[in-house]
Amino acid sequence: MTSDEGTRTSDWTTALVDIFKQLQADTILLASIGLIFLGIILLGLIPAFQDTNWLVINGLLLLVVGLVALLIRNHSYVLSVCLVTLGSLATVGILVIPLDVKLALLFLFLPVGIFSLMIKPLGGVILSIVLSGILVYLPDAVLQTGMDLRYYAIVAMWLVVGLIYLAIRPLITTVRYVWDSYERNLELLETSRNYQMQLNQTLQELTEANVQQNRFNQMAQSLRQIAEDERKAKEEFVANVSHELRTPLNMITGFCEMILQSPETYGKKIPPTLLSDLGVVLRNSQHLSSLIDDVLDLSQIDAGRMALVKERVDFTEIIKTAVTAVRPLYESKGLYLKTEIEEPLPPVYCDRTRMREVLLNLLSNAGRFTEEGGVIVKV
Repeated sequence: MTSDEGTRTSDWTTALVDIFKQLQADTILLASIGLIFLGIILLGLIPAFQDTNWLVINGLLLLVVGLVALLIRNHSYVLSVCLVTLGSLATVGILVIPLDVKLALLFLFLPVGIFSLMIKPLGGVILSIVLSGILVYLPDAVLQTGMDLRYYAIVAMWLVVGLIYLAIRPLITTVRYVWDSYERNLELLETSRNYQMQLNQTLQELTEANVQQNRFNQMAQSLRQIAEDERKAKEEFVANVSHELRTPLNMITGFCEMILQSPETYGKKIPPTLLSDLGVVLRNSQHLSSLIDDVLDLSQIDAGRMALVKERVDFTEIIKTAVTAVRPLYESKGLYLKTEIEEPLPPVYCDRTRMREVLLNLLSNAGRFTEEGGVIVKV
C-alpha cells in the first residue's frame, strides 16, 4: 500500500470512528436529557402523593445522574452509559418498592435496552441474566409482587434484548462485509497498480531496447557499407595486381616455350644446361600463373577456403616437377637433392596444383635450412 492509500484509509477509518462516536454521544445526550426530564416530572408529582420522600429522592437522583452523564459523555462514554443504566434501574426500583407502583416493574426493559444499544448486546444479555435472577429469587416480602408480573418483566427484558440483537446483527454484518470488501478492493487496487508499474517498466525497457536495436541496425548498416567498400577496393587491387603480374609472366612463359620448342631459331646451338634451366623457369612460371588464378577467385577468398580440383594424377610426375623446380637452389649451395621412388606408384586422387605447392614449400624450406649434405625425397 502506498503512502497516499494509507493516508486515505486512515482518514476513512477515522471518519467512520468519529461518526460512531458522534452517534453514541447523541444517544447519551438524549438519554441524559430524558433522565433529567423524568426527574423533573417526578418532582412535579410530589403534591399528588402523601409519602413524597422516595419521590423526592428518586427525582433528585434522576436529575443528578442525568446531569453527570450529560457532563462526562465526551470524556468517559462507558461511565456515562453505566450512570444512565443505574439511574434507570434506580427509578424502576423506587417506583416498585417504596412507592408501590407494581406495573413499573415492566419498565426494566428500558435500562436493559439502553445498555444493550450503547455497549453491546452481550452486555444486555448479562444484565438481563442478573435482573432475571433477582426477580426470580427476591423474596415476596421485599418485592411484594406476584410471580406473574415478574415473569412478564423477565419476558419483556429478554424480548427487548432479542429484538435489539436481531436489529443490530444485520447492521454489524453489513458493516463488516463492507469493511472487508473495502480492504479487498484496496488490495486489488494495490495489486493492479503494481502490475501497472511493472507494465510501464516493461514498456520502458522495450522502448530502450528498440532504441538500442535501431542504433545497432545503423551501426550494422555502416559496417556493411564499409565492408562493401573494402570488397570493391580488394577487387580493384586484385585486378590491378593480376594485370601487372600476368603481363610479364606471360612474356616469360612465351619466351621459354619458344626457346625450348625451337632452339634453332637463335642460330647457334643452345647448351643443354641452359635449356634445362629454361625448363625450370617455364614450369615455375606456369605454377605461378595457376596461383594467380587462385588469387583472382574472390568468392573463394571471401569464403575463407579454397576449392580443390581433384583428379587422378601420376604422383611421380608431381614429385619430379617439384624437384626439378627447386634443384637450382640446392646446386647453388652445393647440396644434393635425390629422389627414391618405388615404381610404379598408383594414381592419386588429389589436386595437382596444391600437392605440387606443398612439395615446393617443403623442399624450399629444406634447402634453405640445410647447410651440408642434402635432402632425399622417399616415396
